[in-house]
Amino acid sequence: MFGLFHRERGQALGLVLAVAALGLLAAFTAAGVATANLRIASKISNVAIAEALAESVVQEALAHLQEDIAFQSDIVLDDIPGLPEGSRATLTFDRSLSGLYSTNNYTGDQGQGWGRELPAQSIHLVGAGEAGGVTRHVEVVAHLPAFPVALACDGPVTVSNSTIGSVDSPEDLRYGSDGRWEVEEDDLKPGHLITNSQSANACVLDRVTLVKGDVQARGTVKPNGAIIEGEVRSPYSGLAPIPKFNLRDYDPKTNDNTHYEALTGTFGSLDLVGNVRYQGNLLLSGDLNLDNAYLFVDGDINVRGAVQGVGAVISTGKATFEGAVALSSSKQIAVLTSNGIKLTGSGSGQSIFHGLLYTKGDFEARSITILGGFITDGADRAPGAPEPTATLVDCNVVNSSVSITPGMHREVFAVVRRFQIPSPLNVDLLQDPTGFPTGRWQTRDVANVIDRGDPDFDQSHWSLNDPAVLRVRWVNNEPQYRYEWWGEDSGTSPPTPVFAYIPGSGWANDKEAFIDSVADMQSSNSHEDVRRHLASNNPEPNDPPARQAYADYLRAVLEHLTTAPPDRVQVNFVIDPRLFLNLGDKIRIQLHRTF
Repeated sequence: MFGLFHRERGQALGLVLAVAALGLLAAFTAAGVATANLRIASKISNVAIAEALAESVVQEALAHLQEDIAFQSDIVLDDIPGLPEGSRATLTFDRSLSGLYSTNNYTGDQGQGWGRELPAQSIHLVGAGEAGGVTRHVEVVAHLPAFPVALACDGPVTVSNSTIGSVDSPEDLRYGSDGRWEVEEDDLKPGHLITNSQSANACVLDRVTLVKGDVQARGTVKPNGAIIEGEVRSPYSGLAPIPKFNLRDYDPKTNDNTHYEALTGTFGSLDLVGNVRYQGNLLLSGDLNLDNAYLFVDGDINVRGAVQGVGAVISTGKATFEGAVALSSSKQIAVLTSNGIKLTGSGSGQSIFHGLLYTKGDFEARSITILGGFITDGADRAPGAPEPTATLVDCNVVNSSVSITPGMHREVFAVVRRFQIPSPLNVDLLQDPTGFPTGRWQTRDVANVIDRGDPDFDQSHWSLNDPAVLRVRWVNNEPQYRYEWWGEDSGTSPPTPVFAYIPGSGWANDKEAFIDSVADMQSSNSHEDVRRHLASNNPEPNDPPARQAYADYLRAVLEHLTTAPPDRVQVNFVIDPRLFLNLGDKIRIQLHRTF
């Protein structure tokens, strides 16, 4: 018994110790699990914070793009209260940095983004967020749709024997072998007709009219047998947003910083360059040729010959174009008037108007193709005054998704040496015949440095005589900078011409950062290739200038270019058709992912 009792006591003690050990193990296991759970919860929290930070910079970039379609500035968020120390978010468009970058390919000239190819009119955004040692990314591909409204009016519209549509590109309108402008059937896409008129005849069509898209009116639409391939929305309660412009804002006489030439007298034909103003009614019995010209007429304008070229015509009265408007599809003109537009061509297959037509009065077009679109804006009419009307007879109206928006900029150029500093410095710095500062180097000017079609063009060949072009332009009165040259890829046989520029995309806004970038590339201090290539191509090689010396040279040239007379301004007209779109439709998200 005794032995048995002691054996049982030993077994019981062992059982107690085993249970105690299991309990202690369970306690340690529970504590370990709790600690692991805390770590997991902390990591999950940091992942969520990092993703939220990455999302925030992407959303901020999208907000900027709503205001400025050309936006491509870096965004950095750091020192954020309430988040783990070191939390930050970044989004950059700088391709030179090691890492993920964003790309603005709205204009179609930056088709290669980080990790993917991009179509035109798209934006690729990649945001990075960091929190507690965790990094997460948000990637978005956004599409900025072209606005395919070919015809937008505040008043009633009458269309006879006409076609309304759109094309993806102006090049889809081709000059055929039969001597007529034409669009292939597959290239003619939907284009819409919109009117805010509430009348019983808001939109009247006929049986030989084709509308490739929708017809929308607040009043009554009368198709009369017309083919409408889209929807007919009538009566439509919504008010279509029509762009509004105060044309007096574009009178160069009211802007102290705008240089213009004041025309007087009578004319047969006019060939215009730059800013021109005419007081009174302007009648031309011949042609109006615009060479990047901006013509403001404080009165009516009547042109009985052809209208051609590139530029803008603004009239406080009525614009009447009676002759054939024969423009190649690469040219654009904006016509904005206060009291109506009348266009008469020689046939929709012979006469082309490429650009934007905007009036606060009546619009009438006959026997012509309008590549772009037109707008009648009746918002400013006097109380009780009739709505502005739009009449199309034997016409084609084809929206081309081309942006044409009012905005002014001045641009100046100087040819600079890539690998030498001239002495004395001022031999390169001149004034052009109009008073703009410019720069030439010996026989080199902007054309024969940049334009490969120029008979005197000569590209860089890694020699001491290599030139580049330094460009400065003003957008919204703020200067932007760019440095360009044609070089060669010496890694190919024969060497391949390469067009190069700094910064790597777009224009630089920060002058000193721009100077540093160019000096780093072209000076001996930072670019061993410069010295090596120069030594192999020059009988008596000289070292390129030191970085600081070249930076000082660039700074001096920029000082010359940016002290242009303030009354010298060139004008470029653009009207963004996305002004028609509601905010939610301006940018459409095609891809959204986190990784």
